[in-house]
Formats: sequence, structure tokens, C-alpha cells
Amino acid sequence: MVDRIYWPFPVAPLTPEDVPKIAFFESMGRLGHEAWREARSYGASSKNGREGMMIYRGRSRFYELVLSEHGHT
Repeated sequence: MVDRIYWPFPVAPLTPEDVPKIAFFESMGRLGHEAWREARSYGASSKNGREGMMIYRGRSRFYELVLSEHGHT
């Protein structure tokens, strides 16, 4: 199992692919959610138990979106 790294975390060097991810982390933080990453996947958790995760699925920037509430998808 990969550990979650919570925002803010160091990002260097910044690539064009990182820009929308950083915007996501920052906007989730402003809304009061915990934004995080696990390896190449990332997501956010709310205080009420809801969570969204974008799982990296390989080339061409394909992601699978997984939504859950209190650990149930």
C-alpha cells in the first residue's frame, strides 16, 4: 500500500502536466478539503467522509475516477 502525501508538499521541477494538478490541490485546500497524492494518483477528502480519487491508468494521461463515502465506493 502506498502512503498518502498531503498537500502542501514539494513539487520540483514543475512540468506543464503538473500545473492542473497543483491548481486542484490548491482549490481543494481553499474549500477546506484535504488534498493528497499516492504515487501517480491523487484525490481529496472532505470532513464529512466523502472522497474522490483519480487513479493513474497509464499512457496518454488516462485516469479512473473513484468516488466514495465513508470508505464505500
